[in-house]
Amino acid sequence: DAYNASPDSMSAALRTLAQITGPGERTVAVLGAMSELGETAGEEHDRIGLLAVRLNIQRIVVVGPEARRLYISAIGEGSWDSEAIFFPDQDAAFDYLRTELRDGDRVLVKSSNSVASGTSAIVWENCSREISHHGGCHLARLHTLSDSRLPPALPEVGLGPGLSLI
Repeated sequence: DAYNASPDSMSAALRTLAQITGPGERTVAVLGAMSELGETAGEEHDRIGLLAVRLNIQRIVVVGPEARRLYISAIGEGSWDSEAIFFPDQDAAFDYLRTELRDGDRVLVKSSNSVASGTSAIVWENCSREISHHGGCHLARLHTLSDSRLPPALPEVGLGPGLSLI
């Protein structure tokens, strides 16, 4: 969901991720900055970092310098031992996700449109590789105005074993 990443929508997406994940499934949140927050930007990024840890999101992948405070807050709340990880750009995050994501993961990708032009592509490309190498990947999409920017093949991906992207 890379069209709107307001504090409320980011919080709702994280809560949804936590609620839809079943036993044996791992939660992964790939989070970028929330843009256009003005003076409250730092405080709101702090709040989301704290929430992600309190919801027991197992991998918090923070992408981009504008979102670094979210990462620092997650660490401060007790997300140690690689639970929270920061990447300065999407390429570095993609390299990590390519090796980190595994069958059964529930993955949320959320960031403001202004900073997330390729964030969904990170997981989409990885998911495509999973289809090729492991026989399955299923996506449960949040419908946003940015759907037109998603790869054309995305709607045709069927349900099956593998990763879940919300």
